[in-house]
Amino acid sequence: MTYTLPGGSLARDGQYVDIVCFGTTAGYVAAINGIQFRIGSTVISEYDSFLATGKFGFMAKIIRTGAATQKCFFRWLVNSDGAGATNMSNYVTSTEALSGALAIDINIALYAGGTITQETMIVELSG
Repeated sequence: MTYTLPGGSLARDGQYVDIVCFGTTAGYVAAINGIQFRIGSTVISEYDSFLATGKFGFMAKIIRTGAATQKCFFRWLVNSDGAGATNMSNYVTSTEALSGALAIDINIALYAGGTITQETMIVELSG
């Protein structure tokens, strides 16, 4: 799933983008290879191997701190067994140029078995 943030969207320090994504899994997903969230070429978060039959979601925030610097927070929530949940989060600094278009990506690939449906990605830009 990809959203392209238009160039110049984060024109002032302190402006930010909020991202929410969610979807479902079906069947037995024994291991997931490369759950990866990135902006441009910067990997914000990457996880593997969780048992997942149910629903997942994540929230992220990208905050401009300079013309080519951002603070990025990511939180991943997986309903791993229908009763419990796994929470994972990450906080990094990225150095993507904001003058041009910037891809915001979530990529999930399976080793084998089951299916993953990425249903929705919502991107909101601060004023």
